Amino acid sequence: MYFAQLQGGSWALYLLDSSKPSEQKRLLTLADEIPGGSPLWAADGSGVALVVFDQAASQTPRPSYAALRTLDLASGKISELMRLTDGSSLALIGWDTKTSTLAALTVPYPSGARTYVVLSPGGKRSFPVDPSYGIYGSPNGEDVLAITCAGGSGCRLITWNLGAFDARVEHNLGPNLSLGFVGFRPNGRDVGLLVSSSNAADQAIELWSIGQGRRVVYRASQSPQTIFFRADGSALIVASRPGEQVVVDLRSGAVAPLPQPSPSTPADYPVPVASIALD
Repeated sequence: MYFAQLQGGSWALYLLDSSKPSEQKRLLTLADEIPGGSPLWAADGSGVALVVFDQAASQTPRPSYAALRTLDLASGKISELMRLTDGSSLALIGWDTKTSTLAALTVPYPSGARTYVVLSPGGKRSFPVDPSYGIYGSPNGEDVLAITCAGGSGCRLITWNLGAFDARVEHNLGPNLSLGFVGFRPNGRDVGLLVSSSNAADQAIELWSIGQGRRVVYRASQSPQTIFFRADGSALIVASRPGEQVVVDLRSGAVAPLPQPSPSTPADYPVPVASIALD
């Protein structure tokens, strides 16, 4: 799912089957509007949520309006759930179709306190958000994670259910830790983290979950350029530097080099950025 603009034309939302790259399907066209960030899949794949701005927002950082809409893929029905006209932007967090709950962040212009907004059958609820939070929504539409870091005291990890920001929980991962978010592990509820401490020369790539805590899966001698999960969640791909890329099997712990073509020059080494699953 992606937005694209034809030269001199309108923006449109397309659906691409990675096994049929020449058969992308146009789902909708934005008339006199531009996309506000990437679209968001519903957890069950039945629809997509999107944010749009007025077309004039392409010329100014303050949109006249920001609208949050959903598109039902079966019926093609488009529903507008929220519209802001105070210059704020919107950032999508997650969409749990089982509970008909969608969450987003409002981001005031030019700066100011962000707000976590929950839209559900029970109505609209809003919660002020610490500006230091880096917030990440899981593809399962249920889990949300935030990492916040303070100088001299390390980073903290906070989790909550998509519709229950007021019931968030802070987890004690250890003192004086630097935490980087890798991603949510596909087909599970583990979280990938890049972890280092003030007295450690190396960095560890770890899996963390509420039930099992932290588990080191790979140690890197330097900060990796790229880390991401294999599409089925069975492995991590780690690129430490051009030409040095490995696959880490998360069940056995085995580490193997990632085969890659030989470049004509060192600068031509490819750096992997994602894994996709093909049926």
